[in-house]
Amino acid sequence: MTYTIFKGTSSNNVLRKFADDLHTAFIDKGQQSVVLDLTEDDVLQTVINNEFLKYATSVVTFNSLLGDAYSAHTSKPLFAELPIPYVGWLVDDPIYHLNRLKPYIPKRFTLCPSDHHIKHLEVEKIQAKNSVLLAGTSKKESVLDFKDRPIDILIAASFMGIPDLNINNFPEGVHQLLLAKTIEQLSGDKYVRVFDALLSQARRLGYDLLLDPNYPSLAMHIHLNERKKDRLNIIKAIAESGLNITIVGKGWEAVLQPHDNLKFINEVNAEELDDFVSKSKLVLALNSSNGACERVFNAMSYGCCVLGDFSTTLETLFKDGKDIVFYEKNNFKNLKNKLNDLLNSNMAESIALRGLKKVESNHLWANRIDYLVTNCIY
Repeated sequence: MTYTIFKGTSSNNVLRKFADDLHTAFIDKGQQSVVLDLTEDDVLQTVINNEFLKYATSVVTFNSLLGDAYSAHTSKPLFAELPIPYVGWLVDDPIYHLNRLKPYIPKRFTLCPSDHHIKHLEVEKIQAKNSVLLAGTSKKESVLDFKDRPIDILIAASFMGIPDLNINNFPEGVHQLLLAKTIEQLSGDKYVRVFDALLSQARRLGYDLLLDPNYPSLAMHIHLNERKKDRLNIIKAIAESGLNITIVGKGWEAVLQPHDNLKFINEVNAEELDDFVSKSKLVLALNSSNGACERVFNAMSYGCCVLGDFSTTLETLFKDGKDIVFYEKNNFKNLKNKLNDLLNSNMAESIALRGLKKVESNHLWANRIDYLVTNCIY
């Protein structure tokens, strides 16, 4: 009985590391597990031929890898008759993966980062068992004393570009109106719930959003632009605060005014990033409202004090000001004040310690294995 993990390409190796960590956790839990690296041609062919079914009891993929693959022989979805559970574990908004989520797979499970993602799948009437589950992390062998950490504030985020969504580039009429109203609604929302906002505004206009084949593209444009805007505004505001900040990610030196308090590190892969995280006191985690929050858990496991934007999922797991610090993505003065207060008191160390204990108790990959084995079966 074997859990088979599909492993594909991934930016900065994040999802590839997820696959390896999940595999290790399965083994440590006494489960049999195999990782199939789909970047290897011979491995991909064995999957296409369903040869893994000789030993597999379940398939686990991140972002529903191969969920949209079709058989060359039957012209049906590759896994349309898959006799074992297929777990598609999303690490970001499902709007980016609808093509992978829609094909019928009899025993499909979809794990999402947030409850508003589940709502999206339900509105779309996608056939699957859906639930919320964030990524995990591993227990660290050693954790540096908080006071000895040389990095005050760490932000790992590459520059995504200048917000450039131009309403005039879309057809006049309902699309332009939808864009304008959706962006207006999102500006007052402490979360980033693009599909919720888009659906809400469409209903106000009496427009059936799901009948519009262009709506996923519309939602992706909005979501990407919101991420660009939030990331740029937040990092610019913090950079100008005078606090000592280390930014890991490409592109910022060309965007930010030079400051003595800023240190730029070029983009690194997931493994190399850990070295910076382990030496940081405060870690700013962006995109918590929509992502798998792996950087939140990883930073906590290194004993860092984590600040994240509001997340409906994280809010059920951690207490604000006790285990984590939430910030309002549009209130830059409040964020700067929180950072300053944390660095000039014992609060950050206390929050870091509580966060560390919670992660080691409930949010390791081993905990995620318990959930998968217990819940993702038919």
